[in-house]
Amino acid sequence: MNHVLVNEGIETFLASNSRVLLIQGDAGTGKSIYLKLVEHRIYKQYLLGKTDYIPIFVRLSEIKDPSKCI
Repeated sequence: MNHVLVNEGIETFLASNSRVLLIQGDAGTGKSIYLKLVEHRIYKQYLLGKTDYIPIFVRLSEIKDPSKCI
């Protein structure tokens, strides 16, 4: 994983008007771990009043009935 490009992508997303960020990759490539770090970083920015984003981490594999999701 090229962390520089991924970090730039996250920063670009946060600076845009987009409302959804989709991260894709093969199993075992570190998506969940990376996104937990991103979630923590964005939450710290939220607590400091630097962003309006409130990160929510959802493991799609754990959703039993996707039709009842938000």
